[in-house]
Amino acid sequence: MFEETRKYTEEVYVSKGELAQRLDLTGVVLDAVWKQVEDYRALLRRSFCFADLHADIVMTRALCAKLQQTTELLYRCPMQRHFSAAVQKSVLLAGNYPHWLHKAGELMALAPLPHELVTFLEQDEEPLLLRIFFLSMFTKEDAYLDCLLVHACCHAPFALALKEQSDSMATGDLSVRFLTFLDDIRLQISRSMLSLTETDVTACQTMQLQELLEQYPMLSEQQLMFFVDHRQPYRYYTIRQFMEYAGVCNETARCAMELLVKQHCYQRRKIGKKYVYYTV
Repeated sequence: MFEETRKYTEEVYVSKGELAQRLDLTGVVLDAVWKQVEDYRALLRRSFCFADLHADIVMTRALCAKLQQTTELLYRCPMQRHFSAAVQKSVLLAGNYPHWLHKAGELMALAPLPHELVTFLEQDEEPLLLRIFFLSMFTKEDAYLDCLLVHACCHAPFALALKEQSDSMATGDLSVRFLTFLDDIRLQISRSMLSLTETDVTACQTMQLQELLEQYPMLSEQQLMFFVDHRQPYRYYTIRQFMEYAGVCNETARCAMELLVKQHCYQRRKIGKKYVYYTV
């Protein structure tokens, strides 16, 4: 029964009412099954308290995987968001303060956020999209969002508008709402990618190549161009692909890929008799 109830958290996240409909249960039997579901969720539950917001998110394996994948997509998109000079200057000046976001808000004369929320938003170890999710419940001020993105070195490729949440001071389990938020981010990324023209992509690749040349002067332009064109998540690349891309022999391609591994552009894994390379 544990596995049966576990799947209603991991495979599909259901409410008590939805569970009753799925299993056709009522009364004491429903309460007993729901208690097992809640006992499992309690192991994964994180509680958040910001001003009038008292809520939980159950960090299931599926939710954490979607959070990680969406964050990777966010960082890998080719276009860049334009940040105002005021935001960039404020984040730079506030960088030396213990509460940098609070200071940045003061410098830009923004309406203050609850102290507990600001403390949470300033914690770099917390997932960026989780912080943005809670920020969206308190303000529609894009400047705060831009501060988070600049500080996290994330040049979001789309508006990423802070949609004012209905019932913003929600209580209880926000897991479904957070999953919906992640789906919305992924949709915005997809729309942004579909709207890219070939000229946009070429311009972005040129800009990225220039940045990488400055960051990795020990790598050739040929190596970096290969990396710019071959860094999709969950994809493996081979020495033969570099040979065909650069028009070089096997040994030259192998040395080039090994240097990219040494500079932490790729990780290497042996599958069968050959090595494959994938982005870090």
